[in-house]
Amino acid sequence: MAGVNNLIVKAQIDHFDIQPFGGGLWGISGPENVEKEHRINVFTVSANMVF
Repeated sequence: MAGVNNLIVKAQIDHFDIQPFGGGLWGISGPENVEKEHRINVFTVSANMVF
């Protein structure tokens, strides 16, 4: 079994302010929401291990 020296854990929080008509890649749910500003938070956790 691998020791703790071989493992790294990373946590990251990203905050996005999507301006009106600027969210094409985000797949905003409907045409009525395109003209609104959106705020999105993305929280990710990853673990990497070297064998």
